[in-house]
Amino acid sequence: MSRCLFCEGEPESLSGYAALHRVTSDCRPWPAGGGIAACHACGVVQKPCDPLFLDEIGKIYSGYEIYQLSSGLEQPVFSAGLGEARSMTLLKRAFETLQPAARGRMLDVGCGNGGLLKSFAARLPEWCLAGSEMSDTHKKAIESIPGVEALYVGDIDDIPGTFNLITMLHSLEHITEPVAFLAKLKARLAQGGRLLIEVPDLHQNPFDLLIADHVTHFSRTILHRTLSAAGYAVERLSNNWIAKELSAIATPGEAVSGIYDDGNDRAAAVEGIARLTRMIAEARDIAAQQTFGIFGTSIAGTWLAAQLLQTGAKVDFFVDEDQTRVGRQHMGLPVLGAANIAPGAKVYVPLAPAVARAVTGRLGVGQFVAPSVFN
Repeated sequence: MSRCLFCEGEPESLSGYAALHRVTSDCRPWPAGGGIAACHACGVVQKPCDPLFLDEIGKIYSGYEIYQLSSGLEQPVFSAGLGEARSMTLLKRAFETLQPAARGRMLDVGCGNGGLLKSFAARLPEWCLAGSEMSDTHKKAIESIPGVEALYVGDIDDIPGTFNLITMLHSLEHITEPVAFLAKLKARLAQGGRLLIEVPDLHQNPFDLLIADHVTHFSRTILHRTLSAAGYAVERLSNNWIAKELSAIATPGEAVSGIYDDGNDRAAAVEGIARLTRMIAEARDIAAQQTFGIFGTSIAGTWLAAQLLQTGAKVDFFVDEDQTRVGRQHMGLPVLGAANIAPGAKVYVPLAPAVARAVTGRLGVGQFVAPSVFN
């Protein structure tokens, strides 16, 4: 086992994980056989950054296609059946705390194809914006966004000037040395500048464990500890701005310790693996009895479909509320809208508990089945 990402402790591998199929963060099936561990000393749940893992993530990133099933459009967040870009929802909540000036300079680290930059430009059109990424794949699209000065590729130290706001939307969990990386970012913040971060929440969303290229699995406790170790004071840290996500606002300064206690992260990961394993059996039993679909074409739905299909169980279709995906094919199966499901078919909803309850409440408990393993 490789060293802990956060301390000198020894991570302990968690049993049962290697038997689970995995999925990439751009929603492609990925084979079983990975590893996950929790540090004895600090408790952080993490992937082992050994040569095998680094080789795997190199292969994942070499063919990475963000939001490929929706033609590059950002993942929506649904409320009462209405969808809004996740980044726009995040900014609406974050701006309540940030109270940004009419003008400033912002850097989005791990900007993907520019979803957050588009939302930011729509909210604050007089700001000067920049993106940072590992490659220039989406350079033309990003630099065509109003207000964007450039996409910077390479080391953060090579980006000119400082910024009033630096954002990291679902980027920190991919970084193999998160404390060192966040510490380096401080040099890019202007006086009074702030950092806005969003990452998956381990305690709300066990499916995050299955994402092959996620290195750290955060709780509020660990995200606060990470920011503090990097030299930041946490101004706001929420687990309810967006379902199953953690959102934080921080600024360079002296940290306050002991604010958040989400409980034992190792226990949450162990229980998550057990529940995911039981979910496979439950879904397989339902699929054997009638026409069977899976709700969602993102992380959880892709994972469960691949897991079932590789063991010979049947999956007949996907269902999605994102209209950019309806009518397409995913993993060779049709993607239907909720109104197009045949009578008598069952649709399994493999999502984080709060999200699964919201979906079945909107679409109907009879035909849509939330996993009983979360009860």
